[in-house]
Amino acid sequence: MAQTLLDLSKLISDAAAHIDSVCKARNTTFPSLDEPFNPATEAIRMDPEVMGSLATLTSSADQLIATAWVPALTLLSTTLSVRRRLGYEERSSHHNYTVPHFVRDPRRLRM
Repeated sequence: MAQTLLDLSKLISDAAAHIDSVCKARNTTFPSLDEPFNPATEAIRMDPEVMGSLATLTSSADQLIATAWVPALTLLSTTLSVRRRLGYEERSSHHNYTVPHFVRDPRRLRM
């Protein structure tokens, strides 16, 4: 059985349903990546009811991905994602790829 995957999926679905119900109650829509950015439509993300559900949804989604994906690929993906977020990279003169500073030298990682 894959009960953990089902439990995480339910948390995501329940959180999305709650966000949808809050949007309907406020007569607004949740921002879409298909639409241009508009600060007015982002206000729903700051609603206290929505923020709690967003935290549940996103953390459950991260957990679901980490649980379902191959561990080595999860580690690689997470490492590369941190590199992009923090901007720690160094171009290799011999290869056409970037190496995060903290992978090359973990002592440089400061959080």
